[in-house]
Amino acid sequence: MKALFKKGLRGLVKIYVFMRYDLSYSGEALEAVEEPFILVSNHVNNADPLLVSLPIERPISFVANERFFAQPVAGYFLQLFEAVPKAKFKSDLMTIRGLLKMKAKGYHIGLFPEGQRSWDGVTGPLIFSTAKLVRLMKMPLVGVTIQGGALAGPRWAKNNRRGRVHLDYRVIMTQEEVLRSSDLEIHTKMVAALEHDEMATQSLEPHPYRGRKPGEGLQRMLYYCPSCLTLDTLRSRGDRLFCTRCGYRVTYGVYGEFTPGPGEPLFFSNTRDWDRAQQGYLQENLSALEKPHFVKAARVKTLNDKRILQSDEVLEVRLESGKIYLREGYPVKGLSGINIQSNNLLEFYIDDRTLIQIKFLNPSESVYKWQQALNVIREGLEPRDLSFRQLTTKANR
Repeated sequence: MKALFKKGLRGLVKIYVFMRYDLSYSGEALEAVEEPFILVSNHVNNADPLLVSLPIERPISFVANERFFAQPVAGYFLQLFEAVPKAKFKSDLMTIRGLLKMKAKGYHIGLFPEGQRSWDGVTGPLIFSTAKLVRLMKMPLVGVTIQGGALAGPRWAKNNRRGRVHLDYRVIMTQEEVLRSSDLEIHTKMVAALEHDEMATQSLEPHPYRGRKPGEGLQRMLYYCPSCLTLDTLRSRGDRLFCTRCGYRVTYGVYGEFTPGPGEPLFFSNTRDWDRAQQGYLQENLSALEKPHFVKAARVKTLNDKRILQSDEVLEVRLESGKIYLREGYPVKGLSGINIQSNNLLEFYIDDRTLIQIKFLNPSESVYKWQQALNVIREGLEPRDLSFRQLTTKANR
């Protein structure tokens, strides 16, 4: 009965996906690969697990964030389709055991090695331990690149839009190649296979993506005005993004492009380039920006290693001199697992067991800005090898 229900549900999902997206795929490579295999994909859209599953008949057990298993509806379907829980950006022996169990049942294994959805449509750094997991599982490795998904459902957006999504499947490594390869060799091949730049692809072969109020939510990602060089002043309405301080405005179009207002300069033509510039600006000016842009009121939750709530209080969260202050200061370089959940929740571990969750009281606050600032301090983030000055000069030519 359960198997019949899952089969019927899969059929309904397939109908929904083809109604929702202009979907196509090249899956000839799947015909020759040994089964079961590990499927790795770039991560650009909430629907990615549904999309990449469609051409594959054998069940796929995806690794999913443990927090979703606690949600009634999401948890039900994750368990129904035998997903394996994992703490985000943390090694987990129980996850490995779960995956070995799924392999024994003949399931494919589904992984998103970036560990989080892309904001700008460019494949981010892959978690290196994924290569170790691939070698441990001793299964063939298949990759799929999702093209168009970041424009059909941008991470920052309040609404999705309809447009072309193409899935490109390829065999990265056979089982024999996995067995004789090092972690570094596996990682290097995964990086090459999943490399994708949405706007670069869009510039070569433009496709429209139409939906309601397409620009709303842009301030979640774009927190810096290139006209007056201020932070936290951008707002969106309909298809427009505008600065509440200087009035600078652009319109977000169906091709993912920006058009400036009458008489306004075009600093950046898309979200990718704008994001690179704001990363550079943040990197070069962070110490001067800490007050007031990184002093905000937030609800702060502390959870132990069993995810049991230890405290829940409203605090002033402050970033200053390489530390993030809650009730006390924590060196940013000592944090791990820095990530964003549901676009409005900042998470990180202050040690191997204690998880901090921060939700800012101001709904317009960009959590992405905080994540980038923490990464600048922790890792010396380089904005795609271009400085703010180079990008700004290039944009104004």
